[in-house]
Amino acid sequence: MSAIHAAQLVFFTKHAPFDRMEPAHLVWMLERMSLGYYAEGEVIVLPGKDAVDRFWVIKQGMVHGEQNVANATDADTWLELAEGECFPLGALLANRPVASVYRAGMDTFCYELPVADFHTLLGMSAPFRDFCTRRIANLLEHSKQVIQAQYTQSGAEQQSLASPLSAIIRRAPITCSPQTSVREVLEKMHESSIGSMVAVDDAGRPLGILTLPDVLARIVLPQIDLAQPVIGVMTTQTLDFARRAE
Repeated sequence: MSAIHAAQLVFFTKHAPFDRMEPAHLVWMLERMSLGYYAEGEVIVLPGKDAVDRFWVIKQGMVHGEQNVANATDADTWLELAEGECFPLGALLANRPVASVYRAGMDTFCYELPVADFHTLLGMSAPFRDFCTRRIANLLEHSKQVIQAQYTQSGAEQQSLASPLSAIIRRAPITCSPQTSVREVLEKMHESSIGSMVAVDDAGRPLGILTLPDVLARIVLPQIDLAQPVIGVMTTQTLDFARRAE
């Protein structure tokens, strides 16, 4: 092992999930990584037409996840990543573009792994694959907390309990078909910053619902196949009762 790899191994074994990976898998990863530099305020990756082409691990510095592409303010920052943290797992797992802007919060160095090698590593290392799956659940929980804080502030400033529901709802409900994969639903929930997803039939009638608490109990802990239809892990009894009561 080269002296450079030895020094890099010391860094990676201080951070999850790399501290639980086999040394041979870490060395394999390091041999395929490059080091990138991003000046403070520089955009690292942003939403677009093309899927993400690499996996980033922060060696030094800080990266902000922002909701606004241009003229970003502190209010637009919903995610802050520091040394040893990685991104953007959701986009990589779904083979899609990122939904947020990732920007260097200060002068930042990142280890970068090509997307093909990232997917190979998923198949090689069970601890790495498990971390990536659980990380999606953590991000969804974080998104829920951000939403709750935003609605609490909005309610205190603009709304009262006497307000009609139509005055509070600001967008059409986001739904999916019952055959949409679990992975696609989780990514859509994260991308849209919502805490639940309802599956509907062709007539728009609800068939099932998946909430954030369900993600841990029904998806993450059992480590189910994310390619299966989401209706299989949704709650359906409550919606059946609601339809009968109509």
